[in-house]
Amino acid sequence: MTNLKIYELVVLFNLEAEEEKIDALMKRIHDLIEKNSGELLKSENWGKKRLAYTINNLREAIYFYEEFKLPASVVAEVDRILKINEIVVRHMIVKKPDILQKAAISAEKEDNQSKEGETDSDEQVQ
Repeated sequence: MTNLKIYELVVLFNLEAEEEKIDALMKRIHDLIEKNSGELLKSENWGKKRLAYTINNLREAIYFYEEFKLPASVVAEVDRILKINEIVVRHMIVKKPDILQKAAISAEKEDNQSKEGETDSDEQVQ
């Protein structure tokens, strides 16, 4: 199995973009992640927000935030897909620092262990 890293992605969409086109593009990204042994950890629509500065005569954009595990070799393809799409105003993909990745992995393990412990204790009570 390839070494998965945790990445964060923020995408700014043009306000005039149709919701169906935005959903289709995000689904394409999600499918690419799943197809390449990745895992989508978090997906949030932050909605319409004012830009810090004007980009292509736009003052507002629709923000999306994604967090996923993915092999490093596939990140370039995600970047390429976002670059060629006309509804994307800006995007940025950032790899989480290794220390945060280790913390996320250990928190996930602790959460899984506590869930297993809850199941065992429920069985004992009955």
